[in-house]
Amino acid sequence: MSFTDKDTRGAILTISPSWSDLPSKVKEKYKSCGAAFFAFYKVLIDNVSADCPAVLLDVNAAETYGLEGYLFIKTIIKYAHDSGMYVFADTKRTADSENEVSKLAKVWLSDEDTAFDCDAFSFATEGMQEGLIKKAAVEAERYGKGVLSRNIEDVKEGFGIIMSNPCNDILNELADMPEDVVTVAIPTAIENEEELKEVARKATFIAAPGNVITPGAFYKFKELLE
Repeated sequence: MSFTDKDTRGAILTISPSWSDLPSKVKEKYKSCGAAFFAFYKVLIDNVSADCPAVLLDVNAAETYGLEGYLFIKTIIKYAHDSGMYVFADTKRTADSENEVSKLAKVWLSDEDTAFDCDAFSFATEGMQEGLIKKAAVEAERYGKGVLSRNIEDVKEGFGIIMSNPCNDILNELADMPEDVVTVAIPTAIENEEELKEVARKATFIAAPGNVITPGAFYKFKELLE
């Protein structure tokens, strides 16, 4: 996966919609959860897009809201793209056949009207046959897009990697990581600021910890990386 038109290091805006976490004023203003989610994340994107290269979309979280969730996914992906950001769909799907892998790639990576046109997608690879994992990389390449995995072994097959671990564990894994591998590092535990800076220096992308959900918090996080 190649990203050449933007600086690809820095915090990713994580999008994991939750009705209970929305500010009360937002929930009161909009009649549907989809509209409320879009309004909230539109503001975040407007505030961080100049400094933030990508969004990581939690597909499962959005899907719990049914049709409203899918409409939100579609609209927020387009808005992020229009704002000059990459969009990674973290689907957590499983696939048991080449046909299912092809369908999954088509849904999330193609630019058809019924698809989502993301720049990369991830899915659950645990227990998958090696041939199916390779098939996913081939399908992504066919669309000119990428694949991200949560399994460190898959990077050998042309995947990027999503790493959700304490900073120190991520640094240990990154020590042997090829430089051209797209790495989305999501620190779940940070011992000190220097540790976080080191992860940000080595990872291709670094997603902010879960508490970075507002513009103000984002910039506080960004300051640690400079």
